[in-house]
Amino acid sequence: MGDNLDALVAILRERSEHADVLIVNGGLGPTSDDLSALAAATAKGEGLVLHDAWLG
Repeated sequence: MGDNLDALVAILRERSEHADVLIVNGGLGPTSDDLSALAAATAKGEGLVLHDAWLG
């Protein structure tokens, strides 16, 4: 898919019409430029919430 937020959101929305669960993989991990969480939240119409306690 590449690092295109609009494309990721579009495919997540489209695929969620056909499946109860979507498995997303790839990338190097939870880095600041990873779009996976933002794309999933955006596709669902939600925002992301920063939990400072999790950052240690």
